[in-house]
Amino acid sequence: MSPSSFFDDRFDERVRCNRKYLEATDKERRTTPDVFLLRAFSQYIVPVFPRGWKVLNLAGGAGRDAMWLEKRGWEATLIDISEAGIEQARQNAWPFASVIDFVVDDLTGFKASQTRLDAAFDLVLAFFYLLLLP
Repeated sequence: MSPSSFFDDRFDERVRCNRKYLEATDKERRTTPDVFLLRAFSQYIVPVFPRGWKVLNLAGGAGRDAMWLEKRGWEATLIDISEAGIEQARQNAWPFASVIDFVVDDLTGFKASQTRLDAAFDLVLAFFYLLLLP
């Protein structure tokens, strides 16, 4: 794969993700946390982190997992390639929108040093994200 086709593919991915969020009609699916998170949280996360800490939600889309964790005292940073997904996350996150850090970025070229992400994270979530390298 040539470098130009790789970047064309990333642009296409951004367009596809934006379209997915703009055309979505099932608000419950966009605001209900992933069932795996619900199961894993009590079994694996709470024993290690009994109170909320800092979580980085990669490819977090409309923010369903970040919102759920914020309600439980976690400080969330949500990153997604889709501007439309991040905008929906902001809308869905009320009244937590002011405390969630929303970042629109492509994880294939993401550099934390280019953002406000200078803090360490205690938990990193990534559901339904597949990185295809050239």
